[in-house]
Amino acid sequence: MTTLIIYKAETDTFVSKISSSVNGVFPDQYLTYTTANGIEILNASSKEFGGGLVSNNYPVPANTKYFGFDVTYNVAADDLVHLARNEMDLKITLVSGAATPLPNQANGSAQQNWSENGMWDLDPTGSTWVPSGYNPGLPQPGTNRMQFRYSADLAAGKWSVLGLRANSGAPFVPDPTKFANLPLITTNWGPGLHPQLQTEGWKAPYFLHESYSQVWISASDAPIPWEI
Repeated sequence: MTTLIIYKAETDTFVSKISSSVNGVFPDQYLTYTTANGIEILNASSKEFGGGLVSNNYPVPANTKYFGFDVTYNVAADDLVHLARNEMDLKITLVSGAATPLPNQANGSAQQNWSENGMWDLDPTGSTWVPSGYNPGLPQPGTNRMQFRYSADLAAGKWSVLGLRANSGAPFVPDPTKFANLPLITTNWGPGLHPQLQTEGWKAPYFLHESYSQVWISASDAPIPWEI
């Protein structure tokens, strides 16, 4: 029998973070709050490319090797012109590396790169963005949905990007020579499924408002379908 665990995280309290490790340009204000409808973020800056993130942590269910990240977000038309990069990460940390760092993490980080007119970049090594080849076009004003599917196996020391999908379109499988059977990276993070939502703005000054009405983190012992 297949096990499927879904954490519906959009009404949980995410922690905001502004630091040089997150984004080299600090915004003037980065306000976050959670409502019954989801996570609200206001990124205000008088400088180009100011940004920050919100994050959380969920347990890795036992005997699971497949993971999903489904994010529904909303950006109004007058905010969309100021959205420089839209980053959605799921850092899958299988065991603690805090005491003795060891290969323990699948770095499921992804961002839409506006300079490439909508290309999604991935970060398989945790240090360098690599174009995935997936370019579904820019988000539309209003509601958009992004989905990511990953696998990660601690015993094998390997992980893979299984696919990306925008707005219920055709799933995209990135080049397996670049994004499959990757070595787990070494971190000192504690175990957990760590979702991160990051915004970066441009065309300053701006007040960039983005909301997230669905943030689902899933784990299973079998591949996770797109429709869950």
